Amino acid sequence: MGAVGHHPRRAPRGADHVSVDNQFAAVVVRSLIRSRRHERRDCLPYGQGGRQAIPSLLEVRNQSQADSVPDLARLYASSQQVFPDRSQVFRALSATEFEQVRVVLLGQDPYDAAGLADGLAFSQPGAINKRSALHRIFLNLERDDRTPFTRPPIGDLSPWADRGVLLLNVALTVVENTPKSHLAIWKPFTEAILRSLDDPDRGIAFILLGADAVDLATSVLQNVSADSFIRAAHPMAGYPGDERPFHVSRVFSEANDFLGSGDPIDWNLS
Repeated sequence: MGAVGHHPRRAPRGADHVSVDNQFAAVVVRSLIRSRRHERRDCLPYGQGGRQAIPSLLEVRNQSQADSVPDLARLYASSQQVFPDRSQVFRALSATEFEQVRVVLLGQDPYDAAGLADGLAFSQPGAINKRSALHRIFLNLERDDRTPFTRPPIGDLSPWADRGVLLLNVALTVVENTPKSHLAIWKPFTEAILRSLDDPDRGIAFILLGADAVDLATSVLQNVSADSFIRAAHPMAGYPGDERPFHVSRVFSEANDFLGSGDPIDWNLS
């Protein structure tokens, strides 16, 4: 239910590679290059002849000087432990194709404890850690009588990605036990992703969880309707600040309300 089009292509295992024919990479790279005023047509991933080979984000950064693409080699060469695994950093962009995005679920940064971050925001491999944001997300879905949901035995959210939910964080990496450690590094890149989706004709719903997600998205997205912003505090926030507490929100059914009755997202994972 709720799926659109064919299943997205999976990314190759190269650490800095998104996908050789992933349109998301193309659009984001264009936006990055333009934002840095270094646009060079000879390194744009798409040409007038249709799909062409898309270089890795690392290659594009080097060729175009679009230094908004963080240097993964430098990040992971640090003596500090960084999550997720380097091969999974850009997983969200390969798991959901650009034209397939119907909902953006935007969080803060990956899990900062070993064995949890898998490259998709809030997703986890294996059993669900009951002290994690995903546990609270599942509690929220279980309490929402307008969203059929049965808790799955594992925390893999890739079915949501297959259905058009872009599982994105403001930062795509994090230092172990140090929340928000890489927010500033990734902000320009994530801004470019959001900017590429700032199209009122597409009718995308933006679920924004936490102040960092709300602040970034509402400052970048200038063309979409304010009704498309579904805001709440981060699931792990002890104090919600200016946002409504996550546990009393119903962000997932509200996203479907925005999408309309014709093609809502199926949030069930079982």
